[in-house]
Amino acid sequence: MFQSERSVLIVVDVQNGFTPGGNLAVAHADQIIPRINQLAQHFANVVITQDWHPQNHISFAENHVGKQPFETLELEYGTQVLWPAHCVQGTLDAELHPDLNIPTAQLIIRKGFHSTYCI
Repeated sequence: MFQSERSVLIVVDVQNGFTPGGNLAVAHADQIIPRINQLAQHFANVVITQDWHPQNHISFAENHVGKQPFETLELEYGTQVLWPAHCVQGTLDAELHPDLNIPTAQLIIRKGFHSTYCI
């Protein structure tokens, strides 16, 4: 498989928080990691994204009195699903999964790091 110098592989949120044992785990999500590592070897350009939330993030159910995870809330920008706290800045849950091995990644984009309100 040959990728041009203009091709980019974007690896999205391969973090402990979304893999088994994480605060917002997807069943068997860790099983794709060896394939991601293998695929990344064929790209000169790799970008990784990482959820990086503050503890008081507006999307966390615990930050809304009487709300439970997966309920919704109407905010000025529309409907927000409320999530369990996950990928909180500086926690093990927010770290990239330890089996992710992409030393050629050129950029990590941290997203969701604005609380959008203060509690």
